Amino acid sequence: MGWLFPTAAFNGFGPSAFHGWGTSRATFVSAGNTKTLLKKLAEICPRGQSGVYALVNGRGELYYLGKAKCLRTRLLGYFNPSSRKAKSGRLARVARTIWWEPVPDEFGALLRELELIRKMAPTCNVKGIPEDRTRFYLELTGGAAPYLRAVRQIKAGATRHWGPLPWTRRMREAIRAVNLHFRLRECPRPHPPLFPGGSALLMLGQAGGPSGCMRHGLGLCIAPCLAGASRQEYGNAVGACLAFLGGDSVATVGLERAMHAAASETDFERAATLRDRMQQMAYLQAHLGRLEAAWSLHGVHAVLGPSGVETWYLLHRGRIIEALARPRKSTQALGRLRKLLGARDGLPEGWRVWQLDQIDQVLLVMSWLKNNPQTVGRRLWTCDQADQWIPGDWEVSKGSKQAENRGPVTDCA
Repeated sequence: MGWLFPTAAFNGFGPSAFHGWGTSRATFVSAGNTKTLLKKLAEICPRGQSGVYALVNGRGELYYLGKAKCLRTRLLGYFNPSSRKAKSGRLARVARTIWWEPVPDEFGALLRELELIRKMAPTCNVKGIPEDRTRFYLELTGGAAPYLRAVRQIKAGATRHWGPLPWTRRMREAIRAVNLHFRLRECPRPHPPLFPGGSALLMLGQAGGPSGCMRHGLGLCIAPCLAGASRQEYGNAVGACLAFLGGDSVATVGLERAMHAAASETDFERAATLRDRMQQMAYLQAHLGRLEAAWSLHGVHAVLGPSGVETWYLLHRGRIIEALARPRKSTQALGRLRKLLGARDGLPEGWRVWQLDQIDQVLLVMSWLKNNPQTVGRRLWTCDQADQWIPGDWEVSKGSKQAENRGPVTDCA
């Protein structure tokens, strides 16, 4: 089908958005058969070097991108006889050209791999991605009676936004559970809420007024449409909802107590309902907690690569904004970071949102910091901490554990 949908021949990785350590020269080997390709690869592929690599077929089409803590070990591993029946063996049989680009360390290789996959979308990287990778934003609507809902795009007039979040059934059920627990109106009624004492109050049964509400009858909605609550009462419910989304545990603790009380009275059906709602709400709260942690992540993350090169990664809102070799004077890196921190994000107070094409990098950074705690304690600093680390202050050889523990980053302001 290549003749029907022609693909441009792969000719290198191109520039990086945060390649601050200098332009890396991409290298490649090419051959007409697997045996010759392996021989050339073994001759020139560097030892002890992290980086990214690309597999290209005989038509010059890129079909797979990957990263490696050690490029030589990873690439030669494709041709290991034990890999011939595995995915790596199948990938190697198609390859006629192999490109690689050195990166100072494994963290940088992860970032570069993500950047390249998003940019080039090789066929063997994107196949099999589940549909739940689709993202959406959690919105607290505007108006007199706001409620939570999932939206594809950030909209003007909303009270607050969070996200992006994964578009899964579990997440959508969690949003509905929060609305039900705090009894927020979420029905698509065409008429405005009718709070008691309003001049335009339309009581139940009047011509043009709202009909009966099933959710209100079940005690699952304050029912501002039926004048079931004052503005202050509804506002209190919204405030409690915002407190929960911000990490407050009052709601889940109350649900747990009610669940145990129902179980002790042998009302197991109600206990199961309360348990499910508690778990659904806790699921959403945990996701928002991770976003909050990422949003407050600012600082310098220093990573020592296998070749002994130390790279400073500048973190802002959980994202890498720049990567550079350890500067002679820390002001080179920190001046840019402080400028970003001093600038306004242009977002209303309380919003925690990234663009859809940014969230994957945020999740990658958070995963790296979680899975590599040994690097975080010694090498994740606030601006004031990093400002003291001028040449001579920290001499750490490869694998050394002598570095002082500076503690987790909190802020750089």
